[in-house]
Amino acid sequence: MAGGYEPVALTTAPDGILKGHSAILGLSLCWDDNWPRLYDPATNTCLETWQQERAARQAAESERAAAEARAAVEQAGRLAEQAARRSVETRAAAERDKRRAVESELQQLRVQLRQRPTDS
Repeated sequence: MAGGYEPVALTTAPDGILKGHSAILGLSLCWDDNWPRLYDPATNTCLETWQQERAARQAAESERAAAEARAAVEQAGRLAEQAARRSVETRAAAERDKRRAVESELQQLRVQLRQRPTDS
């Protein structure tokens, strides 16, 4: 009957699963664990149920979120290392400046000592 329901002949596959093929869909309907499933004979696999698709999507989203969290932790670590390095560099520069100031003062004192008249 054109445009109407046409029953699909059912067969039992060697694995014991009851299947019926729809040429229009290019898929087979099968009973798997007492649930109707769509089966793709081209890939020899059942299509995922909506629950399986949702679980896979949630798992992928969880993995993406975990990857983003790992990346954020790594970035925070890099930023902390950079801040620590800048702090060390700043302290080292301050120490260099202090040393130069002390050396300059020492040099000035030496000059003053040389210029001082001797008590003879």
